[in-house]
Amino acid sequence: MIVIAVTRFYISTIAIVDSSLAEKFDNMASATNFIIVPGITYGSQLALGAIGVTLIYGVLRFSNFAQADWMSFGTMTTILFTWLFQSFGITAGFLPTALLALPFAIIVTSLFCLLIDKSIYSFYRKQKSQPIVLMIVSVGVMFILQ
Repeated sequence: MIVIAVTRFYISTIAIVDSSLAEKFDNMASATNFIIVPGITYGSQLALGAIGVTLIYGVLRFSNFAQADWMSFGTMTTILFTWLFQSFGITAGFLPTALLALPFAIIVTSLFCLLIDKSIYSFYRKQKSQPIVLMIVSVGVMFILQ
């Protein structure tokens, strides 16, 4: 973590001047690393999920309850590709291996989503089913994905 390394450097230089100031700076670094950064990342994930649900409802006019499961499937695929790359010794230098795995996970997840859409949802769209039927189908897809 770059933030920890930088803060440790400043703490060691500040400790010479004032120990209470160094303790306050260390507390600020801990708050940044363990509260602010995870809060921002979790909030970003929730925002992406909300944008996805909004786009699906705006385009297809039904509430897709399987949206969170698609996000979970994409996360699982990213983790599996990361483990695969790490087992083969493929790295990106100082960057996390997950950044290499992310494009592959996006492709696999997109293909799986298209497969489910073409095999399940398109049947009901061809029949011009009501939105409530598509919503019930999306609950079924949600249970299958879990």
